[in-house]
Amino acid sequence: MARWRRSFLREVRAELMRLGLSACPVCGASELEMLARPRLLRVGGPGAQGWRRRADADEGTDHLIAVRCDLCGHELLFDSERYRRSGESELVSGPDEDDDRPGG
Repeated sequence: MARWRRSFLREVRAELMRLGLSACPVCGASELEMLARPRLLRVGGPGAQGWRRRADADEGTDHLIAVRCDLCGHELLFDSERYRRSGESELVSGPDEDDDRPGG
């Protein structure tokens, strides 16, 4: 399963903090965690017929960045397209080139 590139998550975290996201908007806790795996959102098509159905030709998938409060569990979702750099993939399936852990 794919996950966000660590360098991408660092850049997004810095931008969200610059915009003022330093605490949970629900409970006020500052224990916010950026999740490594994207949230997927189906967009377009004829409507939901179940999550296991095949995607339509008119349907696309948006990849969302999830930020979760460790205290209350509230999740905030952000459109990854806002933070993309042209021609570079933010998702990796194996070890990341900026992965500092041995073995990925």
